[in-house]
Amino acid sequence: MNMAQNYRDNRTAWRRCVSAIALAMCFCLNIVGVQALDSESGAKRDDYLDTILTDTKGKVFRYERMPVQVFIESQQLEERDACEQAFSLWHEGTDGLISFESVSDKAAARVLIKFVSLPQRTEALSNTASDGGHTLMEWHFRKRVLPFVGHRRVRVPPQIVEVNMSALDARPTSQRTFVLRNIIEHELGHAIGLLGHSPDPDDLMCAKTDENSKLSPRDLNTVRKLYRHKADVYL
Repeated sequence: MNMAQNYRDNRTAWRRCVSAIALAMCFCLNIVGVQALDSESGAKRDDYLDTILTDTKGKVFRYERMPVQVFIESQQLEERDACEQAFSLWHEGTDGLISFESVSDKAAARVLIKFVSLPQRTEALSNTASDGGHTLMEWHFRKRVLPFVGHRRVRVPPQIVEVNMSALDARPTSQRTFVLRNIIEHELGHAIGLLGHSPDPDDLMCAKTDENSKLSPRDLNTVRKLYRHKADVYL
């Protein structure tokens, strides 16, 4: 009788196991179906962090603490005002998650903003981000000091943002201020860890920057999502 009871119990347990597996498979298939449907529908995603992480080979670059100290290598009012406006837009857009502080001590800065004149492309009014400016980053490994003896940490020297003033030469005066501010705002996006470009022209971090560029909800969602990740490299 014990053998019969054990047989019935085993059959019941087996049926429950099969039912659970089938239910799990259906759930997984439903999830995959929903994801495929979203992908095929062409609906715009809420962020583009996957694109950024593809460009960085899966490494998360971000700051450990705020505000980011910035040295502005200019005494021109137009250029300094554009920087301060760009600082404010990032701060307000992220509700304080991202903040910048202008410092007078160059040695204390983590970002240096320079205003330079670089050769322009031949196309009239070219407006790619590489024409307007670029952000230079160098990083290498170093040994950590105590209490992490023997571990390796990535150290990033201060980043250099070079704003190409030649990109503004062909711009009407009415556009100049906005283009300058937006170029700086775009390059600061790279400096805080968005080391790539959004594929969507409606995002500030698209490769094209002009007088109409502005932080989008996708830009802000991407930054928030990035800063929830543990950093592989602290800036």
